Amino acid sequence: MRVRHLIVLSLLPLAACSAPVASTPVLPAAAPVPTTTAAPGPETVRVDHVDDGDTFTLTDGRKVRVLGIDSCEGDTGPGRTATADATALLEGATVTIRPEPGVDRDRYGRLLRYVTLPDGRDFAVLMVARPHTGVYEGGDASVAYVVGLRAADDGPRTCTDAPTAAPRATPAPRATPAPRATPAPRVQPPRTTAPKPAAAAAPPKPSSSPATRSPQTAAAKPQPLVGSGCHPSYDPCLPNGPDLDCKDIGHPVRVIGPDSYRLDADKDGIGCE
Repeated sequence: MRVRHLIVLSLLPLAACSAPVASTPVLPAAAPVPTTTAAPGPETVRVDHVDDGDTFTLTDGRKVRVLGIDSCEGDTGPGRTATADATALLEGATVTIRPEPGVDRDRYGRLLRYVTLPDGRDFAVLMVARPHTGVYEGGDASVAYVVGLRAADDGPRTCTDAPTAAPRATPAPRATPAPRATPAPRVQPPRTTAPKPAAAAAPPKPSSSPATRSPQTAAAKPQPLVGSGCHPSYDPCLPNGPDLDCKDIGHPVRVIGPDSYRLDADKDGIGCE
């Protein structure tokens, strides 16, 4: 009896292993609920600062790349001007940004948006009217919008710095000439004029009137001697010969005939006065 009981106990595990096990039904997995992302719409945002002529940063940290335009790079002169113009229009302003349908961000993660200023003007239209910004062809802006920008564009974009003329060399200052010494005034010695010799007193004219002549003078005058070698026209006697001058005679003579020697210049009857 004891042996039979042991055999039954040893067969119980085998019976348990061979007994059929009821299967648990597997339910099918629930289908995932599709999620849809709403397309971005217009936003009113505030600009924190401007990065360059066509990019700016919002106060929440997002960056916006303006659709339809391309400004000169900020390391050029025209690019710096574009940044300054964009700063004057956008920095600190509350603007409206609007996406192009089907377009959200570029490969750098920047929002691609049209931008409207608080006064209703289009930011891109204002920028293409200046030489530092041109129309961005082949971008994500609509064809109609690009056509409108072309109409506002003032011409090809110019990003080359204008050549600057080399500064002129400052000429060296001219040396100031030393002042000329003032010559000492010349001292003129006083002129001494030698006194002119007194003119010799002319001998008194003999009176032509025999009544006023003193007897002594009349007696002293020799009478012309005809045939004695004296000229008959002169008294006192003058040699009758070659022509004589007053300097040869040395005294007055009375002309009593033709004045052959031309001694009486004033025809008063007295020669060599």
